[in-house]
Amino acid sequence: MRPRCNDVRVVAVGYTVDTLEYGWLNKSVDIDESLELSQFTLVDYTQYNCTQNYTGGASSPMLSVVIYLQMILLYSKISK
Repeated sequence: MRPRCNDVRVVAVGYTVDTLEYGWLNKSVDIDESLELSQFTLVDYTQYNCTQNYTGGASSPMLSVVIYLQMILLYSKISK
């Protein structure tokens, strides 16, 4: 089964790259290794600058983090 892809974006609505610009530092995304999800395992993540360029010449600053989660197939809920 393919990992699920979840895209988280930070967008500056109403601003252009002339007035505001986003950028990533090295290792900007920090995910706690003890993070647990009952039905998923964290596989990987990527971060990138996805500033949008529009045909009118304006650009909208935007950053994105894509999180890849793998579903655990043998998940069973333990009830008390």
